[in-house]
Amino acid sequence: MAEKIIIRLASRAAEKMQWLVWSDSENEIIASGEIAGASSLETLAEHAKNRTLICLLPSVDVTIKTVEIQGSYNRQMKQALPYLLEEDLAVDVDGLHFTLIAKQANLIHVALCDKNRIKKWLGWLNDAGLNAVQFIPEALALPVPEKREEGEHWQAVQLGEQWLFRESDALAWSCDADLLELCYKVR
Repeated sequence: MAEKIIIRLASRAAEKMQWLVWSDSENEIIASGEIAGASSLETLAEHAKNRTLICLLPSVDVTIKTVEIQGSYNRQMKQALPYLLEEDLAVDVDGLHFTLIAKQANLIHVALCDKNRIKKWLGWLNDAGLNAVQFIPEALALPVPEKREEGEHWQAVQLGEQWLFRESDALAWSCDADLLELCYKVR
């Protein structure tokens, strides 16, 4: 039986985190719950035994950028990528972790996250005896929107005070509910 445990990590140690166990053979959730914060991650160790651990990262902490490139994506392009984005970012690129999400013709989609935040999440998991095999920005866990003739369609869900949006295979983002309401009122 192939099963996965998926934990939705939080931005801060004291924030609640949700988890679930998914069974591929039964094609359904077989267990789920919520823990009080990072200090409670160790309570999931038993659920994680003999299961693949996947962590969803808060979309508020991970930015997905699209970059136009010339030629193919190779080792040199990978090394130059932070500096291609440097002018668009308000932080030092040396403090960011870059992960390629997808390539489409002359475009690449890249996830960016602060290296210290990643170290914090890895520390929480290590302290709890958990070893994740994959990290996914949470908004990319939403279903891929269907392509329709009448235009673009996105997937969206509200989780607490955050809205998560998935635009396509590789593009997703989040927004505070208050900011979204403000934008709607301005229109």
